[in-house]
Amino acid sequence: MNLVEMKPAELIKAAEQQARQLSRVKTHQLRNIFGSISKMRNDFKSVLRAPEGERNYENLEMSLTLLKPQMAYAAARQRAIRSDFYPFMIKAIESVEEAHTQDDATFERAMERFFSLMESLIAYHKFHGG
Repeated sequence: MNLVEMKPAELIKAAEQQARQLSRVKTHQLRNIFGSISKMRNDFKSVLRAPEGERNYENLEMSLTLLKPQMAYAAARQRAIRSDFYPFMIKAIESVEEAHTQDDATFERAMERFFSLMESLIAYHKFHGG
């Protein structure tokens, strides 16, 4: 998965496909993870308010990295997360981490796409009966 190069339609399609596979996952479990992602989004907006040369992404990097153990914990508690959602999330997180090795603009684009992907996934999960 390369979030930076995904077109919006591809991103939405990936979110819907993943949401369909998560029919056995309870909404509150996704909301717990999405709560952490929402906090990251607020932090990201704060970072973007700083002038371009003065933006500090350190807290965002830490929050993104800490999503991995949070996902592992959720996966350990529920098989559906382990088999379906965990691999999807790890790929998405690693895509953002890879983008950060390039430049700030690429990282920012990857973060925006990551947030859009997660919001779309939650919406489609609810739509498909989650």
